[in-house]
Amino acid sequence: MPHAPLHGLRLAAVDIDGVLLNDTFSPVIHRLAAAYGVGYTPEFERAVFSRPRREAAGVFIEAARTTQSPQAVLDAYFRTRERYLATHPVRLLQGAVDLLRRLRARGLRIVCYGGLDRSHFERHLGAWASYFTGPRYICTDAFRPGIPEITRGVFGLDYHQVLFIDDVATVAEQARDLNVAFIGRPSGFAHGFQRRLMREAGVAHLAASPAGIDDTMLTRVARDAAAGTLWPPTAPPTPAPAPTAPPTPSTASPAPPAARTHPPAHPASPAHPASPAHPASPAHPASPAHPASPDHPAGPAHPASPGRPALPAGAAVRVRQVRS
Repeated sequence: MPHAPLHGLRLAAVDIDGVLLNDTFSPVIHRLAAAYGVGYTPEFERAVFSRPRREAAGVFIEAARTTQSPQAVLDAYFRTRERYLATHPVRLLQGAVDLLRRLRARGLRIVCYGGLDRSHFERHLGAWASYFTGPRYICTDAFRPGIPEITRGVFGLDYHQVLFIDDVATVAEQARDLNVAFIGRPSGFAHGFQRRLMREAGVAHLAASPAGIDDTMLTRVARDAAAGTLWPPTAPPTPAPAPTAPPTPSTASPAPPAARTHPPAHPASPAHPASPAHPASPAHPASPAHPASPDHPAGPAHPASPGRPALPAGAAVRVRQVRS
């Protein structure tokens, strides 16, 4: 029996690494942190994952107290990543395609995003590109975490109309502060802290695999979002980078984010990265390539940030706003 559309939701934005593909960022960032003598802590992961590559690299440099340049750290990240991928290749997660079918069956359009450039998407998800809408894939290295830029800048939607699915708590924190529907798919990396950080951020819906994001969970998320009970009213705002201008700004003036019971978070520089787990580039390369998150490795070709690699400077693909 077909399921009814999800009330109020029109778009599902799905992170590529760690949600649809296996997490190849956390392990790489962890290895890089060890090589630089950096302690791998929750604070370090949070400071590096899902950050622009060069920002993540800067966090790495400060934690390691090295005189190397951000580019040198990113280069080290990608070399480490290439060695890791030689024995732990990128692969489609079991249940990922079924998740895409499920989201489409519930009436949602889908867009994929991540810190690496489009070639990473084409190489590993190109065979299933028809499931995605609009630009299909958005590289977020220049504006991570990226919820405002994707929601309003690219699709021209309001925050209550989108659902984000990600494996990094930094994205969850921004979703919470904007009152955006969110499902966490934290990595199972043994040395990672994303599940713990998501719980601390107030994430109510967590899945251990793509299969765990079933129709029952989707229905509950939509119901809670519509009722305004998706996020705890007492959840404290978490400092996060200020949103940058979206790739293709909407012609309409962006509406203010939904009211929260606490003031919006203000960007704050992460203190001491601890390990090479999600480079924004080194993992999520923001600095050391995209191992942006200990949970999301990406392609070994483009540094993104110690949290997740993304496109190299100047290579980000600009997309036109998608009209709903």
